Amino acid sequence: MNQPTTNTAQSLSAPQHPQAPQPSNHNGQAHPDDLMTPSDAARVLGLSADSVRVLSDSGRLPAMRTVSGRRLFRRGDVDRLAADRAQQMAAAAAKANGENR
Repeated sequence: MNQPTTNTAQSLSAPQHPQAPQPSNHNGQAHPDDLMTPSDAARVLGLSADSVRVLSDSGRLPAMRTVSGRRLFRRGDVDRLAADRAQQMAAAAAKANGENR
């Protein structure tokens, strides 16, 4: 008998998040001026949305506000902070391993 086959790679793939920011230009790259919600920025930074709001309030992550008062972040600012955080974490790890003497 012919049994229908399923593609296990498809059935095991992670669900797509409809809130995730999508690339806005034709070459598949996200544009630095794309706007992100605190949840989107949190996903990129590996933090909670509340932590992203604290970063915004402290001035470490520039934000703009909509007319209704919601925060939005430029992708370029979020990516820059993510790179800075990665660099700081790498430097801290190197120092902990005794490489920065």
